[in-house]
Amino acid sequence: MQLSKRFLETLRLSVIPAYKLAWEAGLHPNTLSKYVTGYLRPKSFDERLLKVGELLGLDRDEVFEVNEDE
Repeated sequence: MQLSKRFLETLRLSVIPAYKLAWEAGLHPNTLSKYVTGYLRPKSFDERLLKVGELLGLDRDEVFEVNEDE
C-alpha cells in the first residue's frame, strides 16, 4: 500500500501547507513527511491519512494505490 500519485500531487499543489493539513487530521507533520517520501508505508485503514485526503477534496479511494507486488 502506498499513497496515490493523485494524493501526492494534490498535496504538493495545495494552497494549505502540508503541516497544517497534518495537524488538522491529527497527524504529526514529520510522520506525514515520512509517508510522502516513502520512509514509512501507510496502512489503508489509517484514518489520519484519509482525513488529509478529505481535506484535499479527495475520495477515500483516491488516497491509496496498491503496489503490484502486494
